[in-house]
Amino acid sequence: MAKLIVKVPVGNYENSDAINRLIGYISTENHHPVLIGGYGFFPVTVANAIDEFNRIDSAMSKFEPSQRKVWHLIYAFDITISYSLALFIASRVALYCHRKGFLVFYGLHSPDSNNKQRG
Repeated sequence: MAKLIVKVPVGNYENSDAINRLIGYISTENHHPVLIGGYGFFPVTVANAIDEFNRIDSAMSKFEPSQRKVWHLIYAFDITISYSLALFIASRVALYCHRKGFLVFYGLHSPDSNNKQRG
């Protein structure tokens, strides 16, 4: 049975370009597009995701000027799973987070140079 690994990268994501950089990172794999999805904006494009995350950040920063702009969660497996299963799991986790009130953007790809180790 596959083991699910959840990682929260170190960092506070409070810098002014955190949203643009993180969404750019999530949506590319070695500078090639990956499958992306999201909840809370339509159509699901990188530009729309960045725009909507920035709108929310702008509204929220009026109440909490120095705040975390975005959360970055990585879900990985200790074994190779099928693309269709990975897509199903990614969309379900994203939908769960959205139903809890979060704007969600995700990218589906194999481990990159920052996550070579699966476990």
